[in-house]
Amino acid sequence: MTVIQFTTITDGRGTLINVTLVSFEQQFGAPSTVTFCGTLGNQFILNAFTTVDSNFAPGPSCATALPITVSG
Repeated sequence: MTVIQFTTITDGRGTLINVTLVSFEQQFGAPSTVTFCGTLGNQFILNAFTTVDSNFAPGPSCATALPITVSG
């Protein structure tokens, strides 16, 4: 199961920013959760396999998603 949640967090200066929390299933082990900057829900399609380039750009408060690929 993969979970996508939209919320806001504060950056280091107290400013609220929109983020998308995505829990990814791992082939082995527990799921991992990444906090992406912005609202990315339209890039994750229901009942479709989605991958995010593992070289996403981490930031101080959230990560910037690089290529997101959706298939079948």
